[in-house]
Amino acid sequence: MEQVKIFIERFDPDNDLSPYLQEFIVPKEDRGTVLEALLFVYEQIDSTLGFQFGCRFKNCGLCAIEINGIPQLACTTRLKASMYLRPLRHLPRIRDLIIDREPIDSYLSQFTPYLGRQRPPNGEPETFIQPQIAKILETCRECLCCLSACPHYDYRKLEFGGPYAFVKLARFHYDPRDSIDRKAQISSLGVKQCRECQKCRCVVAIPIYQLAISPFIG
Repeated sequence: MEQVKIFIERFDPDNDLSPYLQEFIVPKEDRGTVLEALLFVYEQIDSTLGFQFGCRFKNCGLCAIEINGIPQLACTTRLKASMYLRPLRHLPRIRDLIIDREPIDSYLSQFTPYLGRQRPPNGEPETFIQPQIAKILETCRECLCCLSACPHYDYRKLEFGGPYAFVKLARFHYDPRDSIDRKAQISSLGVKQCRECQKCRCVVAIPIYQLAISPFIG
């Protein structure tokens, strides 16, 4: 079986002064993925390696990391020689490839990121046809790759919510049952900074700028 070299950025805040790259030799199977390589390192070489994963195929978003400078899902990215694996940028880091999602979720919770309806259903059971745009935005895997790709986002700067927040709130803007002014919310989160950018990237191909940014710039 072919063996390939990969480089993983390591960092333990309790022991390291700064991040460093560590080289590993891993097997490369036909159609093998980066996640499989990380699991091999953890199980066969170094069980202290920190990374996250859940479903193993594009549903949970937990395995998102930066691969050769591009935010991607480790579970669907094919393994190649000399890959550089780093944690998602612009986000708080816990250890190695693990980022802390709590500050992002806590921040977003202030904006009612769920259906905010004031009027009860017209009848039971409720008949509702979900708008197509809302369906597309609902495919978000919450991987946070869009935040890592965004040149303006920094979790420490609360005046800019970033593309992830725009997607989550825009999804309810297109839902006629929702009673909250989502356009005002998105505007308050600094969406106008995105007017000339369009660099946000979605791993499941949601057209973030067209659906969750451009309609709210004004």
